[in-house]
Amino acid sequence: MSRGLAIETSGRLGSIAITVDGAVIAQDSFAHGLKHAAEIIPRIDALLKAAGWHPADIREIYVAVGPGSFTGLRIGITLAKTLAFATGAM
Repeated sequence: MSRGLAIETSGRLGSIAITVDGAVIAQDSFAHGLKHAAEIIPRIDALLKAAGWHPADIREIYVAVGPGSFTGLRIGITLAKTLAFATGAM
């Protein structure tokens, strides 16, 4: 069973989702207003807890790479790389 985290910060609406074998099992969205960086980590934490997962359970990380806002892309990609490094996910 492959567990994944999808991150979308390239547009006006940010979103995250968790997946099992490529199928979305839970998702969360948040409005724009330069809040992507401030809201994304607590939202990921809440989504994982609701599913009964720990960060180490994530094996795959998906991230939107554009087109979109430079700052939004930078937030999403940096977060994805940091989570991959911390959890050993790909």
